[in-house]
Amino acid sequence: MNRFAVALVAVVVGLAAGQTWAMNLSVWAVRDDIGFAPVSIAYNPENGKLLIAGTDLVEWARGAGTGINLAPAANWGDSPYGVVYVPSRGTYLVTDRAPADIIEVQPGIAGQTPSMFVDVNAVNLNLWPAGGLPQDGSYAYYKSQWTGVEQTVHRFTLAGTNGVDAEYVPYSAFQAWSSSGPSQQLTIGVDGTLYLSARNSVVKPNRGIYYWDSGAAALVPVIQQAAILALTGESNVTIYGLTIDAKDNIYFYDIYSGDILEFDHTGVLSTFLTGTAIKAFMTAQGLSTPDSLHPSYMVAVGYELIFITGNISGHVLVAEIPGYGDFDDDGSIDADDYALLAAAMSGPVSIVTPGAGYEKCDFDGDRHVDLRDFAEFQRRYGGTP
Repeated sequence: MNRFAVALVAVVVGLAAGQTWAMNLSVWAVRDDIGFAPVSIAYNPENGKLLIAGTDLVEWARGAGTGINLAPAANWGDSPYGVVYVPSRGTYLVTDRAPADIIEVQPGIAGQTPSMFVDVNAVNLNLWPAGGLPQDGSYAYYKSQWTGVEQTVHRFTLAGTNGVDAEYVPYSAFQAWSSSGPSQQLTIGVDGTLYLSARNSVVKPNRGIYYWDSGAAALVPVIQQAAILALTGESNVTIYGLTIDAKDNIYFYDIYSGDILEFDHTGVLSTFLTGTAIKAFMTAQGLSTPDSLHPSYMVAVGYELIFITGNISGHVLVAEIPGYGDFDDDGSIDADDYALLAAAMSGPVSIVTPGAGYEKCDFDGDRHVDLRDFAEFQRRYGGTP
């Protein structure tokens, strides 16, 4: 049974005296350097770079001021809705809305013409692929886009040279509450569960975040609109930017409140970062600050949350996740947490497929727990980031 299938009781533990878990923001890339408005992003743990997708597909080092244009728009359809790095293939996959394909790009090679991975037109009768394109090691997932016909969530195999596509979450699963199927926001939990947001619904209280229980062939609510409204004080909810970190905390952006919210693995919904704080940081950095930040895509990597500030300003910011390293959630980063880290350092670990909870110890998101992770843990030991 999924961890959200039962009610959770939150236990709030106060920080010990002197602990300061600050929220630190930094800039990964700005629009003027990228050269276009970014639409979606993916993180490559092998080289520590982002794939920033817009009119081009640019691989970007942190704060580099320049990037490698892996695939200029002239070489493909230039309508990405989702991107993902696939470790088993060592490549990026990108949803291309026009034409309706899922294409594959090699890291580190400029000026490519992407290869076809899934011909969505041939499979889905002219539906457009959209969504975050998350992957769980064996499959990747996307949502069919608005075309006036039934929408579904599809998955395709990552094996071979052309992924085999099949319907995964049928339209019938959405009919009870949604007028147009799921939102484009999809993500994968630590246990491989597919999560999605309901954005367009006939009955507004059904907006929220759900997971797909494949055994029961049903959508199960995780966060519903009432809880979000109670937190934000707004009158409506529209969810973007859905992602999950290695501790199984869910992050998402609500357009109406303008905030990035967090639903942690103990079942507590809270404000992770306010739109006001993001704008204040951008202003201090001399960056453009649109009325709507609209971080439609974000990705949690180790102890950091990376997000786009919107199609207008087009900056990529990084928010440090406070308290990361408190693996046992007792309110302090101490010897008990070090015991898990020491056990994890005996070999590689996958963020997607959990191994005795070791994925929590992968601070830099490279799928290994090693001396670099130890150095970050040491910096945080005692509760001071």
